[in-house]
Amino acid sequence: MSGLNGFRSLMPLVYVLLTLTCLPFPGTAHAQSLPSPEEVLERARVSRSEFSDLVFELQAALPDLATKEKMAPYLHILQEMRIIQVELDFAAMDVDMILELADKMTVYIAPQMDITTDPEPLLRDFVMWSDDSRITQFCQDQEGIVAGVAGVGEIFRVLDRIAALISVVENGDSVIKRFSHSADDFSRLQARLHERLVSEHLVALTPADYARFLQGVNRVAAIQGGFDTFVEVAYESSDAALLSRVLQMMSLARGRLAQLNEFVPEDVMTRPGVIVGSVIIKAVESGGVLGDDVVSDALGVMYPAQLDALGLGLRSVDMERVRPEQFQMLTRLSRLIADAYRSFNLPTHERLMRDLAARFDLGVKLLEGDFEGVYEIEIEGRPGVFTLARTDNLGVVVSVGYSHITASMAYGSYDRPEDLFQASSVKDVQAPVDSSTGQPEIPLQYARFRITFPGVEESTGPQDSPPRVSGILRIGHKEQRFTGRRISLLRNYLDTKAGDVIPLEEFMGSYEGDFLGYKAILRLTTNGSNHVASMVISPEAHNNLITLDAVHLDADRQVLYLTSRQRTVFFQVRGHLERGLIRGQFVIGGKRAPIETTFVKSSDDQVE
Repeated sequence: MSGLNGFRSLMPLVYVLLTLTCLPFPGTAHAQSLPSPEEVLERARVSRSEFSDLVFELQAALPDLATKEKMAPYLHILQEMRIIQVELDFAAMDVDMILELADKMTVYIAPQMDITTDPEPLLRDFVMWSDDSRITQFCQDQEGIVAGVAGVGEIFRVLDRIAALISVVENGDSVIKRFSHSADDFSRLQARLHERLVSEHLVALTPADYARFLQGVNRVAAIQGGFDTFVEVAYESSDAALLSRVLQMMSLARGRLAQLNEFVPEDVMTRPGVIVGSVIIKAVESGGVLGDDVVSDALGVMYPAQLDALGLGLRSVDMERVRPEQFQMLTRLSRLIADAYRSFNLPTHERLMRDLAARFDLGVKLLEGDFEGVYEIEIEGRPGVFTLARTDNLGVVVSVGYSHITASMAYGSYDRPEDLFQASSVKDVQAPVDSSTGQPEIPLQYARFRITFPGVEESTGPQDSPPRVSGILRIGHKEQRFTGRRISLLRNYLDTKAGDVIPLEEFMGSYEGDFLGYKAILRLTTNGSNHVASMVISPEAHNNLITLDAVHLDADRQVLYLTSRQRTVFFQVRGHLERGLIRGQFVIGGKRAPIETTFVKSSDDQVE
């Protein structure tokens, strides 16, 4: 009996267990009976208990709402439910129910999200309800997806999406009060797209396109992200138009950095100026021509130290590589840098840049007219000879001879406002040093002169109206005025076009010729990347070595200009390079006419 009574006492518990086992799985029940989002909102307003029941139902149904497509409608109503919760005045211990539900919902769909293809409302809701760590992980997961975005239009579409998500983060709903995380994670995605925009599409990208990109970003990381790619593209390209666009874009980037409402590190703020300096030098060295407005805007983003480096780089440019069509641009660039030096109170730097500008302006002037030749002059009542010869595309050498005095000045420039040529025996110095300041006096001889073509409007050319020269000559401590007219021309080989271009290496070696009845041997050699020239004149008594220290070899025109820049009388060999032959003129400063000459390559140096 006792056993039977014990069994009977267990019957209620057995009944309960059997009843529970006959019930469906809770999650399945909720999934099958889960109301629509509209029904959820309607029931949620009934009471706090009904609201709580709905939250538990949604939590239980999450495994069956695990795809982002199924989850999206319910994620979207969370904001309205949060408002209803506030209106129902839940106790403090229950106010986090919605946030806890949102955490669980975003955990399910985070790995499925795609910032490039998901509907924008879903992306906004996901970001709105994700916590800091989930946003960080989401952005890390999206980097690989973003890296595959192709096409300028597609890049800008994704950039607009990211900007919208950043707006959600920065301007979060005051009811939710969840947004403690920053937009830096999204800015790194923008930086990746910035890199792709520059590396893949810079050739077709316009400054207007780039300005649009910059206006869509408001974080340092997003702007900084493309700088390294700009540097790589600039160093690899020799396209002047592309380099010009890079300068414009760096000006825009620097302006945008100055507009940001966050702290910009100094190395980031100065980076556009560094890139600008490198791009300008690259454009110059590759033969490019940059517009005045582009150069002016680009220099405006540079700091004093960067301008100093640019000025030094410009003065170090291999003038052999500078093309005549660049002269005007380089004159303007040099003057702009000089103006900047003046604003920073750097007078020595300013003077050097103005001297450089005058040298480039000389190149422009030499292209405008034929000024070379031998001039018969009168200097303080005495007859003399004035010789003006080009040494290359940018240089001239001047020699004056009268009585028993000869003097040469090999460093020339041109003052366009005054229409004055200037030539000096000392590089970068165009005027005497005032000894009253306590500075040591530089032994200097110089000439300042103007060349005019009288009646050129009525004539058919300079030979119909020989140019005239007038100016001031200083030798020692005395300035003397002189005037004169051209009596003999020098042949301008720099204005010719070559036929077959022969590598300059084939012209290296020794050449034999005649100099005023004496044997002359001209030697052309290389020293690293430089060319070196010298000439030995062999009179009966001794050998006379002339070092031709200004060497200009034009590979495109196959032209040779070799000048000895002596302070007394300059010597110059100019002419065409032909196979085994140099055919041209021998110019001696202070003489009345050039000497026609031919140098034949030594048989030991002939190229088979």
